[in-house]
Amino acid sequence: MQAFGFCEYRDPDATLRALRILKDLTIADKALLVKVDQKTKDLLDAHIKKKKSKLKLPENDSSLDERSKKEDQQVLKEINAMINANKDLFTKTTDDPDSTANQLADKALKRIT
Repeated sequence: MQAFGFCEYRDPDATLRALRILKDLTIADKALLVKVDQKTKDLLDAHIKKKKSKLKLPENDSSLDERSKKEDQQVLKEINAMINANKDLFTKTTDDPDSTANQLADKALKRIT
């Protein structure tokens, strides 16, 4: 099954957090593929450069501050809790694509991916 979705974020930092967290996420044995278009990438790169300049960090510094690391960990914990709480929706029980369980799994995957 293939599913896709589009997301919009309130600010560049929220977008960067989503990219950091979701790029390694797996749901129902499917790895999420997270991409941004070139325009968004350029905006994010400019935001990062401006932020590093403001904090007087070298341009090649890729470290996150401790607050961002903690927030990322909390968000990932909450995402994993939601996935685990709905694990039965992601489990296909038969090879029959018309089975109720398989239809629910397909709907759940389409909603979150």
